[in-house]
Amino acid sequence: MNYKRLIVTALLAVACVFTVGCTAQDQNTNTATDSTTTEKVAEEKTTTAELVINNGSGEKTAQVEISSEMTALDVLKKGTEELGIELKTQEYDYGTMVEGIGSDIGGTDGKYWMYYVNGQTPAVGVDTQKVVADDKIEFKYEASTF
Repeated sequence: MNYKRLIVTALLAVACVFTVGCTAQDQNTNTATDSTTTEKVAEEKTTTAELVINNGSGEKTAQVEISSEMTALDVLKKGTEELGIELKTQEYDYGTMVEGIGSDIGGTDGKYWMYYVNGQTPAVGVDTQKVVADDKIEFKYEASTF
């Protein structure tokens, strides 16, 4: 009788170990699947910045897909291309200047293309200012305050 009890106990112990082992393996598999799904969703999510071009008589906007190390000038180039607007820039020793967007050329009537990032005037040039996700890059044709 004790022999039967010992065999039943041993079988129950093996069954418990087997059940716990299978459950742990299923949980690990689910965790790996969840991690992979999260990575795929992150990869599929596009990172954008908003480009606003305001010439004083109207605005044009574009959501521009960005990547790391892009500058405000890169966003402007990509956005004007998407919008079908001509862009004129000039490179100088100190950096790149936006000379004209569309038919509005800097220097006309004392107005120039000024740029802002999230409502603020950056302390660096348009070709140096890095852009991050959800930045609002505005180019306004206005009288210079400098």
